[in-house]
Amino acid sequence: MSSEVTAQAVVDAGFPDALPASDRERWNALTANQRARAARRLGAIVAWHAGDVSLDEAVKRSGLSRSRFYGVAADWRATPSLESLGAQVGSGASARSQVDGDAVNALQAVVAKVVRMNGDASVSELVRLMVAASGLPGERPLGVVRMRTIVETELRRRRSRAAAGNHVRIDITGINLPREGGGAHVMFACLDVGTGAILGAVIGETAQALDGYKRLAGDSLARIAGPLADLPWTKRLENMEIVAGVPKSETDELYLRMEEAGLASVVQLATKFGKYFKAAVGASLGRIEITPGRTEGGDALAVNNDMRPWSRQEVSALLADEVEAHNAAILKARAGEAADGGAPDGLIDVLRFLAAA
Repeated sequence: MSSEVTAQAVVDAGFPDALPASDRERWNALTANQRARAARRLGAIVAWHAGDVSLDEAVKRSGLSRSRFYGVAADWRATPSLESLGAQVGSGASARSQVDGDAVNALQAVVAKVVRMNGDASVSELVRLMVAASGLPGERPLGVVRMRTIVETELRRRRSRAAAGNHVRIDITGINLPREGGGAHVMFACLDVGTGAILGAVIGETAQALDGYKRLAGDSLARIAGPLADLPWTKRLENMEIVAGVPKSETDELYLRMEEAGLASVVQLATKFGKYFKAAVGASLGRIEITPGRTEGGDALAVNNDMRPWSRQEVSALLADEVEAHNAAILKARAGEAADGGAPDGLIDVLRFLAAA
């Protein structure tokens, strides 16, 4: 589609016909302004995905904020629908009369538990169980389409959280292998919460923030594009936690620059060394043991009191082997799951920013 995509051009190209039947009916019920808004957003997404326009231009065309545009684009990619574009049927009192807010709240309050406890049930069965658990009267407190949407949204949420790239953490920790002088080598690691994969890992002599983040981001981008490309990736990065390096002021300044670049909405800072690595991988990775208390100083806590110095090259080679073995086991366990589309754009954008910091 041309970079000159307009709201009308999207409509003329058959946008309503590409929607599910239920959404084609909803399209006919939209006002002219609502149709234009939905088409304008889709036009911006199509042009951006096709590479016809830059991200900044796509955001401008959509009329959304950058973070909201990311969300709408990811939702459309996952489930093309008017709902994913944020188009609403009706307005004012007429819309409120169509949707019983109390019933929606009651169903949403129980849907997570129902889905969690009945993972192999069909959507129709989950709808029935959700209504029963809500305590609402009758079998259809809302329209069937609306109730199915509540269930399908929860199913997508659970699939996303279990997929790679939904929740990512960057950790820093001392390790047990000593460097020249007896101090501990320091590991920077990028960790995926949903799969347990190590997206990247590098060695430094200190916990100096910018150098460590820069090299870690480069390593992570290479692994994501290479051996980890076949992970079941989610469509959207929801959260990234970054442990602050030394001095913390460097990480704080970096975060402010991320805000200016429009990337900080999914990022939060943390300060406890090693906590995230231990939660995702454990206290050790093969021969490498984490020693968080020695991240900022002190002698390495070597195995069997062996204080033979390891060069950064030696430790890096060992770490690469251990990470490869760790990730190979995860890839084997997740083989056969959908891997189309690759890592979410939000994750790639943050890593590229860090690599250039």
